[in-house]
Amino acid sequence: MRPSSRSFHALLALVLLIGAFFLRVDGQRSSLYGRFPGPGDGLWRVNSAMALGFTRSWYDFGIASTGMLMRAESHTVIPRDFGAAYVSYPPAFVLIPLMVARWNGSSPQLEDINRLGSLFQLFTAILAATFVFLTAFNLGAFFWAAFGLGTLCSTVFIFSPSAFFYFPFAWWADVAGLLPFMLLLVLECVSEKWRKEKSFRILNGSVIVAGVFTDWLFFFLLAAFFLKDLSSRPRRWRPEIVAIPAVYGVLHLLFVVAGGQWQTLIATVLERIGLVSPTIGSFAGVSSWLAGYRSIAGLMGYLCYL
Repeated sequence: MRPSSRSFHALLALVLLIGAFFLRVDGQRSSLYGRFPGPGDGLWRVNSAMALGFTRSWYDFGIASTGMLMRAESHTVIPRDFGAAYVSYPPAFVLIPLMVARWNGSSPQLEDINRLGSLFQLFTAILAATFVFLTAFNLGAFFWAAFGLGTLCSTVFIFSPSAFFYFPFAWWADVAGLLPFMLLLVLECVSEKWRKEKSFRILNGSVIVAGVFTDWLFFFLLAAFFLKDLSSRPRRWRPEIVAIPAVYGVLHLLFVVAGGQWQTLIATVLERIGLVSPTIGSFAGVSSWLAGYRSIAGLMGYLCYL
């Protein structure tokens, strides 16, 4: 089949996928946007509510007023002691809706975050399809087999009930970080061909900066790339995958210490690894619920190791 015909079918699949996505979003938007849906212990409400509170705080008072740290100040939607700053995640999941609000010239609203999350899901799905297609094609699959796998992947991701709920209604670093995560994977698939191009290196470095400013998961992806480079022959050395996360890690610690939140960070780390009990009542049920899954995952990992 000619390349032009392949491009046409790929574009047609993309148009159909986007159209189906917005049809479903339209029904979701009319009934759920601007609300805090979700049953149970309030985990979903807490995520979007705190993200909205952080964004409004920076919009109203400025980032410098909080020492570059995330605080909700008077914009608390979910009751919580905000005397301490939130230091558990990088701040890009707040900076992104803040930039959108500045662009719109209006105070951030929950519905704005809902829309932003839906767009992130769509772009992440397209990148996931691209990654699966490139991986399968590079491994020797026929064009249509790779194309079908990529389309299937994005379709499942778009219409998965959990993804369709989490992206718009549980906006957080874990959700926002998936977009640069998938984009860097796609760039890695074509890096052998384009890595000597200056524009590609700039794009790749920009994605790394965006990723490390969004979610800690990105650091593990960069660590995997570093190990991959070490094992390659001839051995590759990409300073950006070491320098950029190292610089951000130092900056994060400096802002935490300068803001007097070092003890908060230590307490958060101890709580996350399970050495102390949760200090927030609304998270106690969530922590117990997750503990069971951590135990099951640990047991499965041990059995696989055996």
